[in-house]
Amino acid sequence: MAHKPDWGALGALFQPPPTADVPAPGPDSDLVMYRGEAVPRWLARDLVQERAAIFEYDVGMSRADAEALARRGLRHESP
Repeated sequence: MAHKPDWGALGALFQPPPTADVPAPGPDSDLVMYRGEAVPRWLARDLVQERAAIFEYDVGMSRADAEALARRGLRHESP
C-alpha cells in the first residue's frame, strides 16, 4: 500500500527561515547585505551578475539597464 505524502512537512522544507535581526555588516566586513540577507561579497557579486544576465536575456534589457536593476538588491530596493 502506498504511503500518503506529508504535505505539511514537504511545504516546511520550502519555507524561508525565520528572519533574525542581523546587524548590517561594517565597512571592513567581507559581508554585504543583498536582498535582506548578509552574504559574502563574492556571492553578492555573482548573484547580481546572474540576475543581470537573466534580465538581459529573458526580458531583452540592455546590459547597462539589467545591471542597474540587478544591483538594486544591494540597496534593499524592490525592482
